[in-house]
Amino acid sequence: MKAPSIAVVGAGVVGCAVARELRARVPEAAVSLIDQDVLATGASRRSAGLHFPRARRRGSVR
Repeated sequence: MKAPSIAVVGAGVVGCAVARELRARVPEAAVSLIDQDVLATGASRRSAGLHFPRARRRGSVR
């Protein structure tokens, strides 16, 4: 049986996680990650502050 070729469109957090999981589950597959720009520079990177807010300093008032 020929190894599958899989393309993942979108190289944000979810796209990279999907591509990684595919490689783990189907090691013989050829997985390509496709994005319109450089990897990890799109919306996922810009929304990182929402998901990983900066820690406050002790004693600071916000």
